[in-house]
Amino acid sequence: MLVGVLGCRAARLEPLPSLDHAQVVAHAETLDVRVDGDSVGVVVLQLQVGEDSVRSSITSYYHDSISQYVVMTFDPRSLRPVHVRDSSAREVIDLRYSADRVSATRKVWNPAGAQDTLNFDLPTDSATLDRRSLLTVASWLPLVPGHVFGLSVFDSWTRGVVPVRIAVGRESQITVRSRRFRAYRLDVTTPPVARPNDFGLFPTVLYVSVDSPRVLLRIERPRQNAISELISRRSS
Repeated sequence: MLVGVLGCRAARLEPLPSLDHAQVVAHAETLDVRVDGDSVGVVVLQLQVGEDSVRSSITSYYHDSISQYVVMTFDPRSLRPVHVRDSSAREVIDLRYSADRVSATRKVWNPAGAQDTLNFDLPTDSATLDRRSLLTVASWLPLVPGHVFGLSVFDSWTRGVVPVRIAVGRESQITVRSRRFRAYRLDVTTPPVARPNDFGLFPTVLYVSVDSPRVLLRIERPRQNAISELISRRSS
């Protein structure tokens, strides 16, 4: 079961309420990606909501070419991932989540151009999220300033479950593309021992709008010197 840690002098565990279905609204967001201050591409986050499924996609464009395409299907009741497919220039991986396992087929192209295929089936639990789902799920959390959520996240690179901590900061105002937004700052971190092969993904700082439906306004990845900011949003 996912639990929240209340950010106070003596942190104590408390049950994490169910993810907020009111925030699950079909939309598409486009964010500009800058590395070392230079624009290198965009990332498009899209959510499709049906009667019996919730589907999210992340498409990264680097200099106008697709560099990564992730499609995630969530259980419409629990909002937990049930299927994730991640395609990039170096690998394609399919992951399927059940109540107590994750199974996957991973295809990797080596420097010589040959394809290596790896299959695995590992124990997990129904509360574990996929690493790629964090950008989608962040806006579904019951965000309350001062709360700290402890999540279990499966990482296909290491084939292990990584503890992730999401700390919700106080409401503030940020400026994105000359527009002012009320936002919560979310600090997403992992223990240093869990980070040797994460390619600089953690720590991550997310800015999520206070007003509903919530919008992912800004992503900061300090170890990559990368910042992504909202350019546009539309209803799907």
